[in-house]
Amino acid sequence: MTLHSGSENNTCVTLLDNNRSPLFGLKIKALSTSPDIATVTPEAITDATGKAFFTIHGIAPGTANIIFSIAGQKAKLRVISIES
Repeated sequence: MTLHSGSENNTCVTLLDNNRSPLFGLKIKALSTSPDIATVTPEAITDATGKAFFTIHGIAPGTANIIFSIAGQKAKLRVISIES
Protein backbone atom coordinates (compact mmCIF):
# COMPACT_ATOMS: atom_id res chain seq x y z
CA MET A 1 0.00 0.00 0.00
CA THR A 2 1.29 3.46 -0.86
CA LEU A 3 -0.05 6.62 0.74
CA HIS A 4 1.05 10.22 1.17
CA SER A 5 2.41 11.34 4.51
CA GLY A 6 -0.34 13.28 6.25
CA SER A 7 -3.10 11.21 4.63
CA GLU A 8 -4.96 8.04 5.53
CA ASN A 9 -6.14 4.92 3.74
CA ASN A 10 -8.53 2.16 4.79
CA THR A 11 -7.85 -1.54 4.52
CA CYS A 12 -9.92 -4.62 5.24
CA VAL A 13 -8.92 -7.97 6.76
CA THR A 14 -11.26 -10.91 6.16
CA LEU A 15 -11.37 -13.99 8.41
CA LEU A 16 -12.75 -17.23 7.03
CA ASP A 17 -12.85 -20.74 8.48
CA ASN A 18 -11.63 -23.88 6.66
CA ASN A 19 -14.96 -24.07 4.80
CA ARG A 20 -14.53 -20.44 3.64
CA SER A 21 -17.36 -19.29 5.93
CA PRO A 22 -16.94 -15.89 7.62
CA LEU A 23 -15.86 -15.72 11.26
CA PHE A 24 -17.98 -13.18 13.16
CA GLY A 25 -17.18 -11.20 16.32
CA LEU A 26 -13.44 -11.88 16.55
CA LYS A 27 -10.92 -9.23 17.57
CA ILE A 28 -8.00 -8.66 15.20
CA LYS A 29 -5.06 -6.66 16.54
CA ALA A 30 -2.86 -4.45 14.37
CA LEU A 31 0.57 -2.94 15.01
CA SER A 32 2.90 -0.76 12.97
CA THR A 33 6.57 -1.77 13.02
CA SER A 34 7.47 1.90 12.42
CA PRO A 35 4.89 4.20 14.04
CA ASP A 36 7.02 7.22 13.11
CA ILE A 37 6.29 6.33 9.44
CA ALA A 38 2.72 4.96 9.62
CA THR A 39 0.15 4.21 12.33
CA VAL A 40 -2.86 1.90 12.26
CA THR A 41 -6.11 1.43 14.19
CA PRO A 42 -4.95 -0.93 16.99
CA GLU A 43 -7.85 -3.39 16.80
CA ALA A 44 -11.13 -4.15 15.07
CA ILE A 45 -13.91 -6.75 15.40
CA THR A 46 -15.01 -8.87 12.44
CA ASP A 47 -18.53 -8.24 11.16
CA ALA A 48 -21.08 -10.80 9.90
CA THR A 49 -19.10 -11.16 6.65
CA GLY A 50 -15.85 -11.82 8.54
CA LYS A 51 -14.42 -8.40 7.68
CA ALA A 52 -12.60 -6.01 10.00
CA PHE A 53 -11.68 -2.50 8.85
CA PHE A 54 -8.54 -0.57 9.75
CA THR A 55 -7.35 2.96 9.02
CA ILE A 56 -3.68 3.50 8.24
CA HIS A 57 -2.21 7.00 8.64
CA GLY A 58 0.93 8.12 6.79
CA ILE A 59 3.07 10.09 9.23
CA ALA A 60 6.38 10.65 7.42
CA PRO A 61 8.11 9.37 4.27
CA GLY A 62 9.49 5.82 4.59
CA THR A 63 8.44 2.18 4.79
CA ALA A 64 6.60 0.38 7.58
CA ASN A 65 4.97 -3.01 8.02
CA ILE A 66 1.53 -3.39 9.55
CA ILE A 67 1.18 -6.70 11.39
CA PHE A 68 -2.35 -8.07 11.82
CA SER A 69 -2.72 -10.86 14.39
CA ILE A 70 -5.31 -13.16 15.92
CA ALA A 71 -4.88 -16.36 17.95
CA GLY A 72 -1.18 -16.67 17.11
CA GLN A 73 -1.70 -16.20 13.37
CA LYS A 74 -0.14 -13.16 11.68
CA ALA A 75 -0.33 -11.37 8.34
CA LYS A 76 1.80 -8.46 7.13
CA LEU A 77 1.00 -5.45 4.95
CA ARG A 78 3.86 -3.31 3.62
CA VAL A 79 3.13 0.43 3.70
CA ILE A 80 5.14 3.00 1.80
CA SER A 81 4.52 6.58 2.88
CA ILE A 82 5.63 9.22 0.38
CA GLU A 83 5.94 12.99 0.62
CA SER A 84 2.72 14.91 0.13
